[in-house]
Amino acid sequence: MMYLRETFQVELPVRYIFEQQTIEGLSQIIDKLHQKDTAVLDTVVNPKAEAVLDPNIYPQGILAQDITQPNHIFLTGATGFLGAFLIHELLQQTQAKIYCLVRAKNETEGFKRLQKTLEKYLIWDASQSSRIIPIPGDLALPRFGVSVEQFEKLAQQIDVIYHSGAQVNFAKPYSVIKAANVLGTQEVLRLACQHQLKPVHYISTMAVFGAMASINGLNVLYEDDDIDQSEPYLSQEIGYTQSKWVAEKLVWIAKSRGIPVTVIRSGFLMGHPQTGVTNTDDFISRLIVGCIQVGSFPELINQKQDLITVDYASKAIVQISQKKESLGKAFHIVPLASENIDLIKLFELISACGYQLQKVPYSQWTDNLINQAQYSQSNPLFALLPMFTEKVNPEQAAWELYQNTADLDCCNTLNAIANTSIKCPSMDAELIGKYLDYFQRSGFLSM
Repeated sequence: MMYLRETFQVELPVRYIFEQQTIEGLSQIIDKLHQKDTAVLDTVVNPKAEAVLDPNIYPQGILAQDITQPNHIFLTGATGFLGAFLIHELLQQTQAKIYCLVRAKNETEGFKRLQKTLEKYLIWDASQSSRIIPIPGDLALPRFGVSVEQFEKLAQQIDVIYHSGAQVNFAKPYSVIKAANVLGTQEVLRLACQHQLKPVHYISTMAVFGAMASINGLNVLYEDDDIDQSEPYLSQEIGYTQSKWVAEKLVWIAKSRGIPVTVIRSGFLMGHPQTGVTNTDDFISRLIVGCIQVGSFPELINQKQDLITVDYASKAIVQISQKKESLGKAFHIVPLASENIDLIKLFELISACGYQLQKVPYSQWTDNLINQAQYSQSNPLFALLPMFTEKVNPEQAAWELYQNTADLDCCNTLNAIANTSIKCPSMDAELIGKYLDYFQRSGFLSM
């Protein structure tokens, strides 16, 4: 990306790299930018227009009698960080077989992928493996890429759906990730309607509210807030955020048609509090290690991080899903407002673990990253440079918008996990230290 900008002396938004399928198409974009043809940049996504659910997706059967103790569970995103821990928790809390959508050529390859993922996160239990059923397929394809017959068979077998799958990419535009994140959600809802009616527990993200709260000075975002209020601000957001907004909107449309749903908006996932095992490809892991490598972090004021441990998220989600009264509601899986640390506090904790980092103005921090990129491509933040540097308004890049962020209400979640042992661990120096140790052991962070 930097090579293209330097070679052709043009500010080329990264989305065109993904949108153009040929060298010829990309060269035409560069020519138009040289000619100051700004019309080429006008590819604004209209989220409301995108949020159209297939009219054929409508309840046809009746809801299963006991949805809290299912026999057959369908799970997307099973090889993801949260998805793996959902498998682990569902194996512990239910007797169900878990049908896991997984990109693979066949069931044998799919099972190996699932086993490898669970082993990586230290949660593989061979004694429970017979309850894990791989479904080779692809979230981005109609019917997940399976045959009509297999889709029908799944529709007859499945009692409940956990939709955790998504393409998480902070550089790709909406047009590229729409198939997996939006159309994939539509296929999940289609499966929920065929034969007996199935509850859908949809894993969303706090990002669906965008930077609305920061821009408008809102103090609190409530679980029951309508996401329509954030739609006018989505033009300044990355494609991933736009896709998750549209997908969640489809879920709410499905609810209005009588499909039982829960919407679970998660904060940023951190590692397991005992083992320290963390997803090193997640944004927050990249941010921590990337800032350590560059020796500085940006001074973004009161940017709350919404950090939760992955086991807390998986336990809370399963607990929520096992209560009938959860249906039709939204839930925020986030820390208590009093314990939600901001960006500056996070790096103070990292400094307390022995890493000395300089707090610098945002523009200096991005300059530091860009300068480092001139001689090394090892920093895990380089892939995210467009989000940090491309302006979404005359003054700010997308990530800069998130300052003085709102507190996050989580009353629905707290009510659902009341009288259980499920608690959100505090992000303190000891816990952050475990994650840093894991980064070193795994080779993600070199000293």
